[in-house]
Amino acid sequence: MVLGYWKIRGLAAAIRMVCAYGKIELREVYYTTDTQNDWFSTEKPKMEEQNAFANLPYLLDGETTISQSNSCLWYLGKKLNLNGDNDEEYFKNNQCLNQVYDWRNQAVQYWYSPPEKFEAKDKYFQDVLTHYNKFESWLKLHKTNYLSANEPKTADFHVWEMLDQHERFAKDCSRPSILDSKFPLLKQYYLHFRQLPTLQTYFSSPAFSFDINYIFASWVGKSS
Repeated sequence: MVLGYWKIRGLAAAIRMVCAYGKIELREVYYTTDTQNDWFSTEKPKMEEQNAFANLPYLLDGETTISQSNSCLWYLGKKLNLNGDNDEEYFKNNQCLNQVYDWRNQAVQYWYSPPEKFEAKDKYFQDVLTHYNKFESWLKLHKTNYLSANEPKTADFHVWEMLDQHERFAKDCSRPSILDSKFPLLKQYYLHFRQLPTLQTYFSSPAFSFDINYIFASWVGKSS
């Protein structure tokens, strides 16, 4: 299987984690400022002949071309039985996938904002608590180890990635962990996920050390 994306964590990190978790052999195509013209001028138009929604990230699996990050996760989830074992888990996972994307959109809008807006860090750190509160309440309500079940489903990989990105962001801003304030269930969830044996290869790989955002962002989240 082939994954194409910018050479950052961004939207591809959760996809990479799912592939590692499911032991899918993955070949990656990385795009950078040096190769982005290859994507926009040649590869994307060619891919649009197979999929009119062609974009980054994309997955190529045989003759199948999947674009849009949630669809990539859903496709992998179907192959690996990670979308839910029954209707209840299925709809929980689907809701969480969409909810975390709302969070992702808010974060990216801020991280890629111009410098004068990016300086409003206090407001962002206050606003983002809405998402923490929602997922903390979700875990409290459903009483499962993960968001949809006692084993990870596709949404968990994106939620964990967003938590980890915000841990890095707080550290870069010389602020304490958001998880240490009033989110004990999310903190337990975050730490437990990080120790999953099937993900240790990913966590020790170069891809986990990529910058979080592209170089044009106000906060790149550079690798340490």
